[in-house]
Amino acid sequence: MQDAMFERNGDAEAVIREYMRKFPKLSSTDADQVLYSLYETTFGLFNHRNKDTAKNRPLSTVAMHEGEETAYASGIAGAIQAIVDSSIVQHTGLNMLQMLELPREIYNLTLKAVANKVARANKETENLERKTQKLFDQG
Repeated sequence: MQDAMFERNGDAEAVIREYMRKFPKLSSTDADQVLYSLYETTFGLFNHRNKDTAKNRPLSTVAMHEGEETAYASGIAGAIQAIVDSSIVQHTGLNMLQMLELPREIYNLTLKAVANKVARANKETENLERKTQKLFDQG
C-alpha cells in the first residue's frame, strides 16, 4: 500500500523531507519507533495504520515477522541442505554437526568428493544395466 503523496510526487526523498517537515520533533526513541512502524507497514510485515490489528498485537514491533525470517535463505540453510542431499553420513561417516564444524575449504572438498563418488557409482550402474540389457536382448 503506497502512500498517496508518493504516488503524486514519485520522489521518495522529497516525500521523506515533506513528512519530516510536518512531523513534530521526536526523541530518538520515538523516532526509531515511528520509522520502524513505517518500515513494517511499507513492506507489508504489519499494518500499523489499522488500529484493530495494532491493538490485537501490541508487541508487533519486536516480533519476528515471516517476511523477515532469513534462516531459510542463509548460508547455513544451504549447507544443511547440501549435507542432506549428498547423504554425507553414508559416504563419509561424518554427521551433520561434524561437517558443519569443518573449515569451509574442507567442507567444500568433502561435498565435491562425495558428488564425484556418487557420479562414478551412477555411471558404473548405468554400464552394468546396459550390459545386462544386452545379455537379455541376445538371449
